[in-house]
Amino acid sequence: MFTAGFSRQHGLSYAGFRKSAREWVNDSFAGEVIEGSTEDILEEWGENLFIAMTIAQREELEIME
Repeated sequence: MFTAGFSRQHGLSYAGFRKSAREWVNDSFAGEVIEGSTEDILEEWGENLFIAMTIAQREELEIME
């Protein structure tokens, strides 16, 4: 599963990754209601979601440094 592989690669637990994915989608579409389960969202947004989350995490780390 891509999600599990991605979460391991980036040092996240699967549950932590799912939570981060949900938060990212909610933040990205503030004011819009995102329907469906986290799995549905991951399926719909696919790799673009993972790429965007990775970029956002890197930016957060750079700000913290």
